Amino acid sequence: MKHRSIFVSILIAFVLSSCGGGGSGSSGSTSKGSGGGPSASSNKVMGMSVPDSWSVYLNKDPLLLSEQQLKDAYWGYALTHYSGKTDLAALSADNVQIILRASKNDDGPHIYLEFPLREAGVEPYNTTLLSSIPSTGKTDSFDSTWDCLQGSVHVKGEMVDGAGTVAIDYNGCDIGNGAKVTGSGAAYGQPVYQSIGDSYSSYFEGSYFYQAVDCPICIPNLGANISGYWDSKSEKNGDTVIAMRHYDYLLLNQTGSDNQILLRLDKLQQSKQMDGVIAVSSIGYTTVSSQGFLPKNVRPGDPMVYQLSFQGLNGSKAYLNYFYWGYVELELDQDGDGNPESGEYFLSESDFMYSDLSQHPLVSASELDHPPVVLDPVIDQYPFRNVDGHVRVDPDSSYFDPDTPSDQLTVNMVWLINGVVQEDLTTATLPVNRLQSGDAIEFYYTVSDAHTTVESNHIQL
Repeated sequence: MKHRSIFVSILIAFVLSSCGGGGSGSSGSTSKGSGGGPSASSNKVMGMSVPDSWSVYLNKDPLLLSEQQLKDAYWGYALTHYSGKTDLAALSADNVQIILRASKNDDGPHIYLEFPLREAGVEPYNTTLLSSIPSTGKTDSFDSTWDCLQGSVHVKGEMVDGAGTVAIDYNGCDIGNGAKVTGSGAAYGQPVYQSIGDSYSSYFEGSYFYQAVDCPICIPNLGANISGYWDSKSEKNGDTVIAMRHYDYLLLNQTGSDNQILLRLDKLQQSKQMDGVIAVSSIGYTTVSSQGFLPKNVRPGDPMVYQLSFQGLNGSKAYLNYFYWGYVELELDQDGDGNPESGEYFLSESDFMYSDLSQHPLVSASELDHPPVVLDPVIDQYPFRNVDGHVRVDPDSSYFDPDTPSDQLTVNMVWLINGVVQEDLTTATLPVNRLQSGDAIEFYYTVSDAHTTVESNHIQL
C-alpha cells in the first residue's frame, strides 16, 4: 500500500427548495429559531418521525411560516418521498463503504449555491468587529433578481436586525460549467455574535430548505435532485462560540441513477463525529453513533481519536476507528456481541472510501495488524557543509509501528538521481562521489511489517 499524503467559512450558502407559494409572499418571520429536528410524531419511517402537518405547511407561503414549520414541511416531504429499502442494512465491508460515502454528500449544495445568493444581495448581517451587539430594529427588504451566467435568481423577504426568512427562485441559474439550477426555496437565518476581547464579531447561521431542486453539480460526478433541509447552529460558552454543528435532513436523488440517499444526521463541524440515520435505497438503512477521544482505546504511538459505530441487520455492528496518524480500522461484529470477528486497516478514510475492497480482504480480529507509521524522512539539506559532503537521511526517527517491534520491521531505502533508481544504494547515505553539479536527488523509503508495506513521501533535493 502507498502512503497518501478558524474555522471553515460559516457564511454557508442560502439554499433552495420549492413550496406552493414559490417566491411570493409578505413580510418574513423574525422569530428566533432553534437547532435540531422537526416536530415529533407517532407516524414513523425507519424509526424517524414524519411531522403530522408537513403537507399543510408545504402548501403555504414560506414567508408566513416559522423556522420550525419550515422544517416540518420540508422534512416531511423528503421522508415521504424516499422509495428505497426500509429494512436495516446488512453490514458487509462493501455496504459500510457505500454508507460512509453517502454520509459525505451533504455539503455540496451549500458550496455551489452560496455565490449567486450573495450576489443577489443576501449578505451576512455584519462581519466586522463591533463595540456592542446591535439591536436597532433595522429592516432589510429583498425583492430583486440577479442574473447568473445564464438564467437568474430571485430573492424576496425581509430581515429585522439580520434575522428573518427569504424565499428564493432559481430560474435556470448557471452556477458554472453550464450547470443550471432550477427550483424555488426558502431560508431562515440570524446573526450570531461572539466576544473577542472588548469587541464582538458576527456571522450568519440558519436553516436552508429544498424541495425537489435540480442541481447538476451539487453531488460530485452525479448531480442531484434535493429535498429536505440543512441546519447550521453554534454552541456557545457565554459569548464565545466553542463549536459548530450542522443537521442534515436531506433526500438526494442522484442524477442518472435510481439511487436515493436519505440523511438524518447531527454532525460536529471539523470532526468525524456524526449521529443519526443513513439510508441508501439499494441496501436499506443503518443508525450511526460516534465517540471522540477514547482513553480506553489508546495503542502505543497511535491513539484512537474517533469511533463511528453502525447498527445494522439482526443486531450486527460495524466500527470505523480513526487513529491519530490518519489510519482507519474497519471492524465487523456480525452477531452484535461487542467482539468483532474480522476487520482490516486502511491508510486513511479516503483510502477506505475509494479503494477496491476486493484488494483488501478482511482478516480475523486476532490477526489485525496496525500498519507501520511512516513520516517524512529527515534529510540533511546542507550536505556540503559536512566534513565528507555526503547526503544523509535519518529514517530511524521517521517511522514506528504501534504493534510490531522495530527489529521486526523491514526498511528499504531508495535513492534516485535524475529520476533513475540507484539499485546499489540501499543505506541512509548517498556518497558525494555519485553526484555531479546540477543533479536532481530524490529519496523515499518503505517500511514493512508481516502484512503491510507503507511508502514514505518522496523528498527532492
